[in-house]
Amino acid sequence: MTFRDTLRQILVRTRTFGIAHGARRHIRLLTDGTYRASEHGRRKALQAFSERHGEALASELSPNGLSGPRALLIGFGVDECIRLELPLLKILEMAGFRPVVLTERDGILREYYGLLGNTEVVYWDQYRPALDYARAAALVDEAPTVQSLLELEVDGIRVGRFAAATAMKALRVGELDLQSDTHRRSLELHLASSLRYVLASRHILDELRSDTVLFVDRGYTPQAELFDTCLNRGLDAITWNTAHKSSALLFKRYDRHIRDEHYSSLSAKTWDRLRKASWEEEKTDRVRDELRRTYESQDWYSEVGTQFNARTVDRQQILASIGVDRDKKVAVIFPHIVWDGSFFWGEDLLGNYRNWLVETLKAAAANDRVNWVVKIHPANTTKNARAGLDGMTAEEQIVRDHLGELPDHMFLLPPETEISTYSLFAVADYCLTVRGTVGMEAALFGIPVITAGTGRYDRRGFTVDSDSPEAYLAKLAHIEDVPPLTPEESELAAKFAYGVFIERPCALTSYSVTYRKEHLTQADVRLNVERREDWLAADDLVSLASWLKDGSESDYLHPQSMRDESRVETA
Repeated sequence: MTFRDTLRQILVRTRTFGIAHGARRHIRLLTDGTYRASEHGRRKALQAFSERHGEALASELSPNGLSGPRALLIGFGVDECIRLELPLLKILEMAGFRPVVLTERDGILREYYGLLGNTEVVYWDQYRPALDYARAAALVDEAPTVQSLLELEVDGIRVGRFAAATAMKALRVGELDLQSDTHRRSLELHLASSLRYVLASRHILDELRSDTVLFVDRGYTPQAELFDTCLNRGLDAITWNTAHKSSALLFKRYDRHIRDEHYSSLSAKTWDRLRKASWEEEKTDRVRDELRRTYESQDWYSEVGTQFNARTVDRQQILASIGVDRDKKVAVIFPHIVWDGSFFWGEDLLGNYRNWLVETLKAAAANDRVNWVVKIHPANTTKNARAGLDGMTAEEQIVRDHLGELPDHMFLLPPETEISTYSLFAVADYCLTVRGTVGMEAALFGIPVITAGTGRYDRRGFTVDSDSPEAYLAKLAHIEDVPPLTPEESELAAKFAYGVFIERPCALTSYSVTYRKEHLTQADVRLNVERREDWLAADDLVSLASWLKDGSESDYLHPQSMRDESRVETA
């Protein structure tokens, strides 16, 4: 244990950590001009938000006062996210819960939560023990390969996977190398942190006794360890995420059986209903129009700014600007951000996003009977800007390292390209992805999607899946022979997309969430409710509160979409 860890533990045990933390903050305000300016800006934003919405947020909404069961919301710890969290805490209150927030200690965040009046706030530092570097180093030493480390569990918690994912994000690499001192040190640090939060998670749940827990980023330490602990105890573990457009959220309830399913996937029950339903082309048109409108308005996943620099370009312009051979078919490779979200969902056929990209690039280079377009993920631009980084993305570096100068039949579209992903559906004959959202989009337009991972939409009858790396690469060697989707496959793709993009999003009317490009896609949250009566009469909030309270359905489904669906006779 380091001196810093020892001091922290003493302060926590003597209940003086908060005082020490506050003193440290005041010293920084006096001595650090950059920090002082940042805190001044944060406080101005807090004051403006409070003046606009403080009275509405202070409304008492609980049907049973403070006597209901506790519901724990895991705070993300940043100002722009807390403005999304506050209405969720009010919805928990409407559902009859006593909201409790678990977050990092921060004075301004505490004042945001204070706008709610009766919400209890607890801090990670109240529960986490000291880092055990020696144990973490020993566990890394005992792991002969990265794969064996990924399989490491402690008390049923997947600490190896969580440590590796968190280390890869910190290092911004697509693969870990145990022979690298830098990688090894990062792994040891993040494994020590994961072990610490295994113990903290037990303490948190034992003390707070909450049966319902809401997460927003449950794949990285420390939320990952708490998420697994909740599932192991059979608690109601719920994730909330932004949907594909502004003012829409996704909610999913998890148990151990579906813990690796993507948050935007469809539950077995939802998919079974949609799959068996009779179908109308109007529904296919509706979901296609949903994609078109959100892309053209640059609102498609605007939370990470995916389309802020893009525009819809027609087929002839794309073919001319890229320079493809018009006598050949076009396969588009959509790389994932290789260091982000690793090991969260399902199983990767080739181990990780980096290896998939490397092997796919090699296969593409070897097959010159097809044009291959590599479309670098546009979210790289926003994620790098948030981190204060510029230069080549990890995926572009992989292309350079493994192919050097691209062969004549291969083409690269950088993240800042003006050609939108939506535009590429007019030229693509094939789509390649591990499990990206683009696979659902492409299949909706009749494009064969060759997957290399599970956990989201594979094996639903409309994708081209493989059971081994060899089978996957064999498909790429003769990709020109992969047939178009049949009408039956296209209908299944439309049904799945309808479920994801129309039924699953909770379309917000009582408050709006938009993202400002000039502020690195900072969320702008505005409430459309002012009094207690407004909260209790808001259809979107009442529906969500009912779903949270019910506790039985995995997918939250938007009531209006379900009313539309009820008019369709099932087969």
